[in-house]
Amino acid sequence: VTPLVTSREYAQRRRRVMSHMPRNSLMILPFQDVPVRTHDILHPYRPDSSVFYLTGCCEKPSGDNIPMLVLAKAAPLAAASSEYTTLAFLFIKDSDRLVELWDGPSTGAANGNVFFNGGQTVA
Repeated sequence: VTPLVTSREYAQRRRRVMSHMPRNSLMILPFQDVPVRTHDILHPYRPDSSVFYLTGCCEKPSGDNIPMLVLAKAAPLAAASSEYTTLAFLFIKDSDRLVELWDGPSTGAANGNVFFNGGQTVA
């Protein structure tokens, strides 16, 4: 987790964003791709500001895997209820030791909940 910002703060930020979403809606935020400088040289990775603000996760895409954050707001299940159901999912790839040799350490789905308090991490 980033210095001075707790996973609880990230969960509050996601709840605040979801409170402004219309009912029965999804927000899909893919992580920023790594820009290519030349054919085989990449620029240093910088996480997407929106995703980083909501998760604190700096996971970078590798190969055909593009991590993403999905926020959902569903209508109440009971007719008398006014509470909307909100769900948050973080889709990131499991850690791969061989890929980490080239790209550096990754969060991986197993450790994703460290960043993702109040949501589900999916591989």
